[in-house]
Amino acid sequence: MPSCTPNSDASCASPSLLSSYVYRYNLWTGLYMLSGPERLVANVIGVGGWSIFFLYVASFLKGFAEALVE
Repeated sequence: MPSCTPNSDASCASPSLLSSYVYRYNLWTGLYMLSGPERLVANVIGVGGWSIFFLYVASFLKGFAEALVE
């Protein structure tokens, strides 16, 4: 049986797969330092920014492809 120490990454109860991915994401991005609402705002800004970027790239590539066909 694993030891249950408060400062270890492993917990006594096995976490779900989704919660372990969220935990890793928060560690990799540095969002673990923020509170819940701050983390939500940072994610909305990040996802919104990437969405706008990919929509712009998609529209640019669509126009580029149409210009090649003509």
